[in-house]
Amino acid sequence: MEYSKKETRLTLVKIIIVILIFIITLVFLHHWSIKIKQNYDKDELRANVEKILDKEGERGLLSLAGVNVNDIFYDENGVSLILGDSSSWRYTSDEKQNIDVYESNNKSVVYISSTITQSNGVIVNNTGSGIVISKKGEILTNYHVVVDSPNIIVTLDDQSSYKATIIGLDKVDDIALISIDVNGDLSPIKFGRSSSLKIGQKVLAIGNPFGYDRTLTTGIISGLNRVVQTSDKNLVVGMIQTDASINPGNSGGPLLDGHGEMIGMNTSIYTQSDTQGMNFAIPIDTILSLLPDLLTTGKVLRGWLDIVPIQLTKQLASYSNLRVEQGILISQVEKDGEAESAGLKGGSVKVSYGSSTIYTGGDVITNINGREIKNYSDYYNALLTTKKGDSAKVTIIRNNKEFVKTVTLVQRDENLN
Repeated sequence: MEYSKKETRLTLVKIIIVILIFIITLVFLHHWSIKIKQNYDKDELRANVEKILDKEGERGLLSLAGVNVNDIFYDENGVSLILGDSSSWRYTSDEKQNIDVYESNNKSVVYISSTITQSNGVIVNNTGSGIVISKKGEILTNYHVVVDSPNIIVTLDDQSSYKATIIGLDKVDDIALISIDVNGDLSPIKFGRSSSLKIGQKVLAIGNPFGYDRTLTTGIISGLNRVVQTSDKNLVVGMIQTDASINPGNSGGPLLDGHGEMIGMNTSIYTQSDTQGMNFAIPIDTILSLLPDLLTTGKVLRGWLDIVPIQLTKQLASYSNLRVEQGILISQVEKDGEAESAGLKGGSVKVSYGSSTIYTGGDVITNINGREIKNYSDYYNALLTTKKGDSAKVTIIRNNKEFVKTVTLVQRDENLN
């Protein structure tokens, strides 16, 4: 009888455990089904939000939530919103940005005039812009604004004028550094960066077009890393292309980003008329890399390969029976020079190439110091920060085989193209 009671208790315990497991299972299944529905609802909501974002953007999504958005700003850290009705505002956000950038920087822009006496005795007046980079009177401008002029006059924002002295010139990148002896502090420009620029980014230019001092124009970055030929037939690489209006007299003025930082120096227009065309600026990163040389030696001491480089094309590669279609063809090497001593070889077959004469059959450079070389721009940029006496690892293609040569660089002549 006692055994029967124990057995009955055990049976009841088992039944209770089964019931509890069943109840727990039901509760789990209930919560699980709710969770699945919630996740499904979230997925459906997320999909609907993404559709609205794709079709109407953030403004449309916020509008559905009853938020009246007037403007939206984006940066690397997120999104900033300006709310409310703009009808009572004096300036739009874009106008306010333009005003702030101009008011912060216009005193850093100077008016430059120079006179040049030509070989026939005719005196030519030249005008341009300049950028104050130090309180003690150092000013950046273009090479073509001040070159060959014994009389350079700088006019500040208060209309006071000073005679300038040339500190350094760089014809290759169309850069000049001049200075004035001024009483009192100047307002130096604030430098930005050009390495992180994006096509479509807003830019502002301040300069003195046609003598109208401290004129502001706005636009966007239209292109990057352009190769531009100057009026002296020099090729300048890495240029910023912009549609901000640049006219004669703007040369040497700053190109600014929306924060009011200098990202380039306006230098030229590519056009078939005087005022319409594509506008270009020298990147600030390039300028800053050259300033130490200009300050200490008065010129830029660039390294160079003592060869005659020709940009390879498909047509030229086909004509020369080359398998590689991109790179720099060595037309000639300097006799008894560093390139020849290192084992680089020029061509031996003389051919007409456009309006020039070149030699085919030479080595093709495809890499310098680990940097791939496809065109002139790559070639110039690979040597841009080098100095005379530096060693360069040059990868070449010869007879469709690859070789690496170590070449000692020579001093670049500013007249080289």
